[in-house]
Amino acid sequence: MSIAVNENVENKVIAPNQNELLAKQVIDAVMAKGVTEFCICPGSRNSPFLDMIIENEKLTKHFWFEERSAAFFALGRTRESNVPVAVIVTSGTAVGELMPAAMEGFYSQTPIILITADRPRRFRGKGAPQSAEQVGIFGVYTPYSQDIEAQEICSLDAWDCKTPAHLNICFEEPQTALRKKNSDFTELSTAQLHLSKPPHTPTLDQFLEQSKCPMVIVSAIADEAKEAVAQFILHLNAPVFLESTSGLREDVRLRHLRITRTEDLWHYSAQSGYPIDGILRIGGMPTIRLWRDLEDKPHQILVCSISDRPFSGLSWTGVTCVPLKEFFQQNAAAKRYSSDLSHGWRSDDHHYQHHLHELFAEEPRAEATLVHHLSNRIPSNSMVFLGNSLPIREWDLAAIDKDKHLQVRASRGINGIDGQISTFLGLTQKNRHNWAILGDLTALYDLAGPWILSQMDDRHIAIVIINNSGGQIFSRMFNRKECLNPHQLSFEPFAKLWGLNYERWEQIPRKIESCQRHLIEIIPDNEASARFWKRLNG
Repeated sequence: MSIAVNENVENKVIAPNQNELLAKQVIDAVMAKGVTEFCICPGSRNSPFLDMIIENEKLTKHFWFEERSAAFFALGRTRESNVPVAVIVTSGTAVGELMPAAMEGFYSQTPIILITADRPRRFRGKGAPQSAEQVGIFGVYTPYSQDIEAQEICSLDAWDCKTPAHLNICFEEPQTALRKKNSDFTELSTAQLHLSKPPHTPTLDQFLEQSKCPMVIVSAIADEAKEAVAQFILHLNAPVFLESTSGLREDVRLRHLRITRTEDLWHYSAQSGYPIDGILRIGGMPTIRLWRDLEDKPHQILVCSISDRPFSGLSWTGVTCVPLKEFFQQNAAAKRYSSDLSHGWRSDDHHYQHHLHELFAEEPRAEATLVHHLSNRIPSNSMVFLGNSLPIREWDLAAIDKDKHLQVRASRGINGIDGQISTFLGLTQKNRHNWAILGDLTALYDLAGPWILSQMDDRHIAIVIINNSGGQIFSRMFNRKECLNPHQLSFEPFAKLWGLNYERWEQIPRKIESCQRHLIEIIPDNEASARFWKRLNG
């Protein structure tokens, strides 16, 4: 029995604290089925559940950083207690990790409840970060399922408590929900929800005609397209943010156009006399926060996406899907913007870069500083794989500008963190140095990854794990330590298990010896990192 509730949005009145109300209603419905134990894998998307579960002293909570094991643990607890146990996970690949336990639960007739957080329905099919097609993902293995948004009722009355059940809960963006909670808004119009109109996809010509103060964002592009894109940007002469995976971040020809500060970007650009009214995206899905901020600006910012991938990443606009090399060769002589327009913004960004380098000197053990020095020490012509959000953001911000002909790669199709070591090893190349830079939780997700090393030809491999004792990317978002998945683990036994040479760095050596097969554990000072970010963005 599969139930999907899709009420007419135009008839809804959505409360300011819609996420909290929806989460409470779901938990009440689950508890009504006798559930008193929850296996929780904390994340940003499922955060509305955390407070009400953690603060309920009648409930038993088990915290996991990894979903596959959490679901199997729930199977064991359900069998032992003969009472259903619920598993709560965030969106994206975290949901897929529940499939093995769902299969086992179906055939063993074990009634666990899989509660998956999701982004709003309007993101489906858009390729937006952390937005997967989660409805019906478990197929026959969850005979009872519901897909629920705000103002819709979660009910388990028809569940027979014999096989796994799936509740897919669509939450509004945490930041959006928080703003609504602290404002006088009590309703979202259909226009704001972007559900009543098909996505608008402006052509490049339309975009350039309408946008007076555009910004360009270049994400992952194929090597063959880089020169055509670079020539287009040079002619366009508009400010540009070059992500590391674009391969153009260190291109000296583009340095005078490059913007590096993305924190409060809208504020600082307008303050500098360049109020951004258009975003031109080139290549893959951007990883910077700005792209998610755009979801709140459908009538304020014009967006044109030119990509070789069929995803816009936004609910209210489409994408022009074309081969990038040919497209930008044909549009090489597009409109040219005056340098005077963005001079103030680019000048302010230059001062920001100066301040950034001062902080590198003053906070030598801050995480971003360590990434900066690591980027300087990695041999030229290396392949660098950035394994999750924080290393990507820190490399974009802090890596040196010198063009060392690095090939920077990442696996960010859905912004998941699992399988990163295995993906990196699959990407490694002979006759060059291969470096992976991963967070600690990301590494823990793929402890079996090095299995393949014994079957690979000798090659230079260095796996760098930044061990900041948990998911510190959430430290500036949530007050609850449970959201960080804190730990005191060392990766030295992991290196020994797989026969990797182990090094532990609190600072980056001035000279890095040849890394044949190394695991390097970098230990930043979390207090120094907190001071660094506060001073940089304060």
